[in-house]
Amino acid sequence: MILGELAAVILRWYMMGGETSERQWRDVTGIVNVQGDRLDWTYMRETAVPLKISSLLTQLWETTR
Repeated sequence: MILGELAAVILRWYMMGGETSERQWRDVTGIVNVQGDRLDWTYMRETAVPLKISSLLTQLWETTR
């Protein structure tokens, strides 16, 4: 599993849990902070649509930039 997919899965779990898990949010922001520009954001945006996490991905982008 590539890190972009892992981030998408964590965001999906975060959403399904009512967006209340600090640990999941910390984990996904940690992936972004460590991997930075090595993540394929285009792929992540495409993956976010069917998972219905586009707004969370946008929030993640804004939080980590």
